[in-house]
Amino acid sequence: MQVPARPYVMAAAALAATGLVAVTPTALRLSAHRIVSMPTRLVDADSLLNVPFNLFQDLVNIPGTEVEAFEQFGNADLFGGTIFTASATNIFGEDPGDPGRFMSVVDMLLPFKALSGQGLGELQGLGDTPNALAIDPTAITAGDLGLSQQIALAIDAELPASASSDADWSAPLAPVTDITGFTGIDRTIESLAILSGSQQFPLLNDFFQANLTGTYDFGNVVDPSAGVGVDPALDTGTGINAVPSDSIFGFLGTHPELGDIGYGTTAAGQTLNEAGNPVNLMPWAGQDFTLNLSDPVQNFVSSLEAPIDPSGFDIPSLTEIGTAIQTFAAGLVVALDPFVPGSPFCPDTCGLADSVTQQALVQDIANLMPGNTSVDHWLALTAADAANGPTAEQIAFADEFLSGGTQGTFDIGNPLTSDPPLTGEFAPYTPDAFPTSPAITDLISLLQATGEQSFVDQLAEMSGYVPVFGPALPESAASAATSTVDLSPLVTDLFNPADWSSLFGSLF
Repeated sequence: MQVPARPYVMAAAALAATGLVAVTPTALRLSAHRIVSMPTRLVDADSLLNVPFNLFQDLVNIPGTEVEAFEQFGNADLFGGTIFTASATNIFGEDPGDPGRFMSVVDMLLPFKALSGQGLGELQGLGDTPNALAIDPTAITAGDLGLSQQIALAIDAELPASASSDADWSAPLAPVTDITGFTGIDRTIESLAILSGSQQFPLLNDFFQANLTGTYDFGNVVDPSAGVGVDPALDTGTGINAVPSDSIFGFLGTHPELGDIGYGTTAAGQTLNEAGNPVNLMPWAGQDFTLNLSDPVQNFVSSLEAPIDPSGFDIPSLTEIGTAIQTFAAGLVVALDPFVPGSPFCPDTCGLADSVTQQALVQDIANLMPGNTSVDHWLALTAADAANGPTAEQIAFADEFLSGGTQGTFDIGNPLTSDPPLTGEFAPYTPDAFPTSPAITDLISLLQATGEQSFVDQLAEMSGYVPVFGPALPESAASAATSTVDLSPLVTDLFNPADWSSLFGSLF
């Protein structure tokens, strides 16, 4: 089935069209961090006499600052990829695709670079030479960062991703643990158990546990999902199945964990986990972070007292405005287009005409104003299957367990959280096990003993369902249970009350 063209997608981009030529954005200017000094009579040194001019200059520069923030938000969306299918840059909890979006929003709300830290990387301290991929551990430990960087790092700490819940595994909800055998019923049971606290679920249990009153140690924060990474045959030690850092978009990716934790390493020394997969760490892993919200304020005050710079006005040109809108529009298409593989709006195959695929829509936006470095970069990465987004395995998992698939009705044989599979098509990338609730374990045992699971197993088999992970019961137990149940009445007449009475009577 073909989906008709979506002209609304192009509406936002049309504003960036006719007559504009993309140019390299104006270099960012950010004052170095300074200690507030006593006022003097000189305007060529830090002085309160400089405040009126510098404040006026900051106000005049607000449009240019907002234009840069919009472009940065577009870059963050291009870097992070779709939000409709789970991937290494789109998992529940903070991942490498998130900080850029948070920082951009802060930059839009507080359009003063010395306060927000706009133009500096997420892990860089304040300085005169912005470098989006630089890491300054000293500044991070001291809290000598812009407000946007500090807020992003605080969210990273409070909403961590879990190594037991990646883009292709988040049991007991994806896949749903087999309790009754009916997916809808079992998902409800597990959800209530998680919300009541009787079933552990590390993804939520670890939220809002960080103490940010002092220096917070991130430790080895694992990105639990495979990224687009590098070809293992071409690996140079920068990580296999990683999220690559990108100097065009300006955001950090993952970095490899090194050393043997008991399961060996790659040839380049990268850590392997229990399933034999290379381990990659979040950009902020290993950092000591101090939340110091007074520092951005002090830096802003210092910038107002700084020597006057008449050349510091930054009025955006029409081409710069057009480039920012174009990048922003392309980023929204990449992030929000629901008709992408693995999306619940696009099960199995989208059936889209070539002209309305995500890649085609972004290309149309690029054609409105050729020469946009960011948009062209995303198109080149996509053509090479190297743009951040779901892998083939993650798309297959989403189609099977999140978008209906054969698991829309039955979850026969799905494993417990305490026993994730290490091999097979749907084995998790990071198979971190955690205990199954005693209440859930007792309920499963009860339903097995009464023959309920066997009954549902036979219903599923009659419908053509084939368990993804194997039978619900051990072979001997399944044989014993099924010997007491005769489903032939269902085959004869599904609507005969006498047959149903006979069938259910055999269960008890």
